[in-house]
Amino acid sequence: MKVKTLMTLIVMMIVVLRHSAPTAPETLYSTDDEDSVDYDMNDPLIYDGGPITVDESMTAILTYVVKHELDGREIVDLLNLINLHCKKENNNLRTTLYLFKKYFSVLNYPIIYHYFCSCCLTELKKENLKCPNLQLHPKSTDISYFIEIPLISQLQTLFSQEKFMTNLSYRMKRKKIVEGKIEDVYDGQLYRELITSGFISDSNPLNFTMMINSDGVPVFKASKKSLWPVFFNVLELPPHLRFKKEFTLIGGLWFGGKPLVNILLGKLTSSLKHIRNGFEVEPFGSSKILQARGTVLAATSDLPAKAMLMGMMTHSGAQSCHICKINGESVKIPSNRKKRANKKNINKKNALEDNNEEEDNETDKENYNSVWVFKYEKNRDLRSHQESVKFGTLALENVISTGDLKSHVWGFKQPSAIFNIMYDAIRGFGIDDLHTLYLGIIKHNIRLWFDSKNSSEPFSIRKYVEVVDDRLAAITPPNFLERGIRSIGEDFSYWNGNECKTWAHYTSIPVLKGILPDKYLEHYVDLICCLQVLLSSSISPQQVLSCQKTLEEYVRKFEILYGTRHMTMVVHLLLHLSFVVTNLGPMTGFSCFPYESLNGEILKMIHGTRYVETQLASGCYIISQLPGKLSSLKSTAVQEYCFKVQHPTLRLKKLEDISVNQEIIFSVGTYR
Repeated sequence: MKVKTLMTLIVMMIVVLRHSAPTAPETLYSTDDEDSVDYDMNDPLIYDGGPITVDESMTAILTYVVKHELDGREIVDLLNLINLHCKKENNNLRTTLYLFKKYFSVLNYPIIYHYFCSCCLTELKKENLKCPNLQLHPKSTDISYFIEIPLISQLQTLFSQEKFMTNLSYRMKRKKIVEGKIEDVYDGQLYRELITSGFISDSNPLNFTMMINSDGVPVFKASKKSLWPVFFNVLELPPHLRFKKEFTLIGGLWFGGKPLVNILLGKLTSSLKHIRNGFEVEPFGSSKILQARGTVLAATSDLPAKAMLMGMMTHSGAQSCHICKINGESVKIPSNRKKRANKKNINKKNALEDNNEEEDNETDKENYNSVWVFKYEKNRDLRSHQESVKFGTLALENVISTGDLKSHVWGFKQPSAIFNIMYDAIRGFGIDDLHTLYLGIIKHNIRLWFDSKNSSEPFSIRKYVEVVDDRLAAITPPNFLERGIRSIGEDFSYWNGNECKTWAHYTSIPVLKGILPDKYLEHYVDLICCLQVLLSSSISPQQVLSCQKTLEEYVRKFEILYGTRHMTMVVHLLLHLSFVVTNLGPMTGFSCFPYESLNGEILKMIHGTRYVETQLASGCYIISQLPGKLSSLKSTAVQEYCFKVQHPTLRLKKLEDISVNQEIIFSVGTYR
C-alpha cells in the first residue's frame, strides 16, 4: 500500500509540474437573481436632483469601508442607512452587498478561479470539488484556491492612463546624479543587456520590464492556511511611483496551504509569454492600436519564499544558496535537554559497565541538535540560468526513478516555472534588504550580543542591556524617521524591519560605543558602512569593488569572532550583495518593504472564515484600482472627503513640492 501511495503522489507531482493550460475561465460573479441588473455606464446621479453621481457615491463608500475595515454585514447596514436619506424615486444606489461589489466588478477585469485539493494539490473543477484521490487522504477534504486576475487586461488599463504613459519614459528623461554610477535598475548589467539586444530601445518606447514578488502571509491564527499574492511592478516608472498601489499588478492570489511553485506561477506562464511576445494596447493620447512587449527582469522575496519560487532547498539545507553552489555543512549545537540529560546520567552512575558505551551514544544524541552552516569560502562557483534549468530537470528524473521526494541536484528539487518567465532567474533574483539584512544579519548580531544563551561568550554584552536601553530611550529620533526604537531587554522579539533599519543606520554605533568590545564594534562598523553604500542612490563601480573586499573580510572574520555555528545563510549572502547590485542596481530597488504594506492591506479584506476566496477577489479592485479612482473623481467635495477619511490625523497643508531628478523629496507647508 505504501508503494502504491508513493507512486500516486509522484504521478500527481509530475502532473503539477507540467504547467498544464488553465481550465475554462470562471468569472467571479456567476448566475444570480441580481445578475439581470443593468448599470448605466454614463454615471447618473444617485437620485434625481442628487448632489453626487453613483460612481462618486460608491467610491466614497468604498473608501470608508476600507479605512474602517467593515465586514459584509456592516457594509450592508451602512448602505441601508445611506439609502434612508435618499429619495425613493429613481434611486440608483446599490443597497445589497452583492450589487455593491458587482458595481466595481463590471468596471474592472474578469477574475478566474482555479480549485485544488489542499492535501494532494490535484486540480479540481468547480462542478465537482471532490478530490479523485480522496481515498488516500479521507480526513482531508479542504479546498485551496488560486484566483487569477488577467495580467494583459491590467496592463492595457495602465497604458490607457495619462499618468502611466507620461512616466513610462522616465528612463530616457531621468537626470543622473553622477554619470557612470549605478543609480537605478537601468544601470545594472541585466538591463543593459536588454538595451544591447534591442528589446529596450528608443524605437520601442512601449516595451517594459517587470519585477515579481510573492510571499506567504498567515491568515488565521487557528489555521495553517496562508495567502500568497503574486505582484508585478513596471520598472520603467520612476522610483517614487514604481511601487504605488495604482501601478501594482496583482497576477493572482493563492489561498490555502503552502503552494507548489508550478501552481502559483504555472497559471501565469501563458499570459507572461504572451506579454513577452507582444500584446495590443491603445496608449493614452493615441487612437491607434499598438504593440507592447514586456519581460520579467527581476524578482524579490524572503528566503523561504525564494526557495519555493526557485524549486530549491530551504535556506537551512545543503546547496541552498541561489547564487553559488556552496554546499555547507552540519554543525552540532548543545540541546536544551542537555542539563536534564546530565542529571539523568548522574542518577545512572552505578549502572552496569557493559552498557556504558551504548548509553554514551544515546546521551550524545539527546544532548545535541544540528544546524546547517556555510563557512567562508574564497573561491565560489556561481550558478547560471541554463545550468539551473538542467539541474531542476535532473532532480525530477531522480524523483521518478528513485521515489525519493527529498532528493535534489545541486540544491534544486524540481524544475520551476520561474525559469520560464524570467530573463535570468539567477542574476535577476535580488537579495532583499528587509528580510535578509534588517530582519536577518542585523537581528542576528543583536541576538548574539544580548541573548542570555550567549552570556558566557566573549562577545556577549547581555549585562549591559539596561545601559543600552537607557541610551536608546534618551535618543529623540529626527522627523524623517517613522518611529523610535523599543527596548532590547523587553521588546526586541517584537522589533519590525523599520526598527532594525533605524538601529542599523542611525543608533547602533553610538549606542554600542564603549560597551561592545572594540574588535567586535569595528567588525560591525565595516558591515554598516557597506550597507550604507550599497543601499545608497548613487554607487560607483569602485565602491562596489571596495564593498566586496570589505564584506569578504567581514564574513571571514565572523566565523573567528562568533564561531562556526553562527555562520547562517544571512551571513553567507553578504558575499553576494555586490553581485546583485552589479546586476540589478542599488538594493533599494528590489526591497520587500513596499510589498509588506500591500500584504497587510489584502489581509484587511478578509473578515471571516467563510467565502474567503470571494472576499479576496472583491478586495483586488480595492488594492489596485481605488487610488487611481480617487484621483480621477470630478467632485472636489468627494475627493476631499476621501482624503480626510484616509488621512484623519494629517494636519500639514502642503503648499509646494520640491523635486530633485523628478523625485519629490521635500514638501513645504504650514500647520493648520
